[in-house]
Amino acid sequence: MAMPLPLLAADSEQPAPNILLLLADDMGLNDSGIYQTDFEQPPVMSLPALEELAEQGVRYTRFYTESTCSSSRAALLTGQYPARHGFTPVARGLSPDVLTLAEFLQQQGYVTHHVGKWHLGEINPAAFPAQQGFDSSFGFLGQWFLKGPDKQGNKRLKAPTYYDPWLEDERGNYRQYEGHLTDILADHSVELIGNADKTQPWFIYHAFYAPHTPLQPAQRYQEMFPDTKAGRYQALLASLDGATAKMLRALQESGQWENTLIIFASDNGALAKHVDSNAPFGGGKNSYDEGGIRAPLVIKWPYQTEGGESVSRVVSIMDIYPSISDLLDAEVSDERGEEVLFDGKAALLPDSHKQHDSLKHLTFGALSVFDRDKEHRLVREWSGQSFTREEVFYYNEKTEVWPLPRSDESEQKDWEKTQQHLFGDFADWRREVRKVPVVKEQSKDDKEQVVITGSDFLRTPVNPAFAVSFSFVPPEGNQQKSKQQIVLLEQSEVLSALYDGNTQSLQAQVHGITVSIDKLEPGQCYNVVLSGEFYDRYSSVKNITRASFLHLLINGEVVAFNNGEIESLAEIDISAPTFADKEAKDVSFYAGQLLPHDLPVAYEADSCRK
Repeated sequence: MAMPLPLLAADSEQPAPNILLLLADDMGLNDSGIYQTDFEQPPVMSLPALEELAEQGVRYTRFYTESTCSSSRAALLTGQYPARHGFTPVARGLSPDVLTLAEFLQQQGYVTHHVGKWHLGEINPAAFPAQQGFDSSFGFLGQWFLKGPDKQGNKRLKAPTYYDPWLEDERGNYRQYEGHLTDILADHSVELIGNADKTQPWFIYHAFYAPHTPLQPAQRYQEMFPDTKAGRYQALLASLDGATAKMLRALQESGQWENTLIIFASDNGALAKHVDSNAPFGGGKNSYDEGGIRAPLVIKWPYQTEGGESVSRVVSIMDIYPSISDLLDAEVSDERGEEVLFDGKAALLPDSHKQHDSLKHLTFGALSVFDRDKEHRLVREWSGQSFTREEVFYYNEKTEVWPLPRSDESEQKDWEKTQQHLFGDFADWRREVRKVPVVKEQSKDDKEQVVITGSDFLRTPVNPAFAVSFSFVPPEGNQQKSKQQIVLLEQSEVLSALYDGNTQSLQAQVHGITVSIDKLEPGQCYNVVLSGEFYDRYSSVKNITRASFLHLLINGEVVAFNNGEIESLAEIDISAPTFADKEAKDVSFYAGQLLPHDLPVAYEADSCRK
């Protein structure tokens, strides 16, 4: 049955709805009774507030996320594949030119609040909530900061805690609060709801930490369950439900219930180590098995008069943003006035017939591609250069999932045909999403230079993996530049590539890690790739500096390699432009490394091969 909804167009008499977006952390489909009638599966426990919300709203039985926290949050706030932004699964942040959901809502006149976990960049200030569209923020940039600073007052990564946490606001005030994390965050959102200006719509993005590990429930909830790992997990779920009840009650008591869009989702499946959280599906968080990326989603639409509907369309966490923009009947345009192109769809609206024909996932060590029309999913995992697992899964109409058989020759042929189709689809997508969009303009000060800006967190080598490529023809002896030094590529104090005509050598460095090659033949075209991984002391919970490394590839072959240590990438000015000499052709940046088996993507715009 379709849910009656008002028209929320510009000429509607109804005011723009408030939006309360509740995001659980590592909660499975079976952790509550929301889906008990859909999957005929006994739930881990009853969560009354969430189950009542589902009765008054719409529950989605085929809602897909990413397999880990950070990448799912990137998909949520951009409406795009997180791989486009370097989140595979983690990155240093969303680039400032990305129009987040919060920034879009600010354009529509909303006041915007972030409460709870961020996990979309914890080190570089350009990634923080206040720079990503939130008027206020109260919570933690990453769980590793919940235990507070070191003795010198410096932030240090430590094992997380729920008890007496250190939290931070949008002004950078970082201090300790007494109590349980779930309660403290809920009380803050309740206060925001109660104090809201009724003349201006608001958006609250409340990102729980529960039921993420460690298993540290509040005492009053722990007393309701056995003192076991399973019992402590259930107590965390109960505390999440209690916090949800507080916020929903605040909406009702303040007269804002009817005009508030309420979305409850989880960022991925549960770990499922202690209870059967993801039943009836196998796998869990950190995997692309069904239980790792099929998560709960419940929506109560504003002015909804009927509830309890179950929707079985294939929908994604990327759909939340475009569904909200469609509900508001508002165009989504960035600061340049260009339309934002979503990978998500406005598929969550109750009267929508939209769904995904295919969904792709990519992280370090695993990939997945789901083809809805053929009802198959390919999951591939690898370690180093070798595959550790590859399976094709089949779905039937009852949403059961099992591996596609390959026990005889006929089944093996069918399996290989399906696998090749799915992987070919994935490979095309991967090439496309790895290309980093940048803006290239002729320098006003130097006609020999091109100024490159945009996609700052991907164009600047601060993410764990980075690559840039360009084509270059060393000048021949009768050319003016043949004996000169040419700065082919440069980003201040970060990256440079220099050709020395006297020695016919190319020298490059990223964060002081240098590579070089001698005896480049004048007049010959070279495709140059700088590719590496870059870490600092914030890359390890143990606060040790992991080695960074850089490859230099010439025409598809690794010709130089070096490594080094970087103390901190926190102060890097990611907005600093990249300058390219006109001799450096087809300068292109990529999300992630480019090594020999990845190079076809770099050759697509390679003038050496034209």
